[in-house]
Amino acid sequence: MFRLNKPDIEGASRALRRAIEIEPRGPFLAFYAFQTLFRLEKSKGTDLKELREKADELVEKALEVDPQNPISRALVAHVYSFIFRDFDRADTLIRPMISSPPDSPIFFHSFAALRLYTGHFDEARVAARRARDMAQYNPYSYAFATTLAMVDTVDAKLDDAIRHGERVVAMHHGTEQIYEPALRYLAAAYGLNGQGQDAARIVRMIQSQSPDFSANSLNDTSYPVPSEITRAVLREGLGRAFDALGTIDPNTST
Repeated sequence: MFRLNKPDIEGASRALRRAIEIEPRGPFLAFYAFQTLFRLEKSKGTDLKELREKADELVEKALEVDPQNPISRALVAHVYSFIFRDFDRADTLIRPMISSPPDSPIFFHSFAALRLYTGHFDEARVAARRARDMAQYNPYSYAFATTLAMVDTVDAKLDDAIRHGERVVAMHHGTEQIYEPALRYLAAAYGLNGQGQDAARIVRMIQSQSPDFSANSLNDTSYPVPSEITRAVLREGLGRAFDALGTIDPNTST
């Protein structure tokens, strides 16, 4: 799911299904639910209803099998945030662990995302930094570093957001594909910061991977941006980036 090149989501799903067949543990079920996030990103929201139905079944099983497992709860909380956009339910799952969090970047990643989506930027930034620092030698550290770039973009810490975003891009040196959420927030940060040339450069990188991406992609509420807080910032920043590129859709409100 997290590989730097094109994620093998189907391969991950097969492996998780086999693990669950052998031993249906809570974390296995929770990771299987978690992979719906990657499916949503890949489909750009076209199968949101189907994924919600699948995730609903899996998160209930994960919590039923091992309700107190901290990794399961962190993963399931992120599913509730990203797939269901039920931030209250996610908070009830993850907040009890704040005083004694598990030693895993997944926990802080999930908590940071939840607090970002609900507009609590200081808490989100602290958690995102913790996730990034814990995962700095992890081969998938780019995913956790992206969370920090997201927080700083939405909180208008644009120079910091750009620095974090460019670091994520550099992590992908020599790979076929760059983590697209990082590119979206980086393009938005450049656009909001008045750096049109750089904003246009990042938009071209996005379009090389997703040719259908446009400034009004975010107008579709099924698109994998779960919070209206983050959606509004991305819409404005990407609108400016497309203005700089000179290919903005004339029907886009930005």
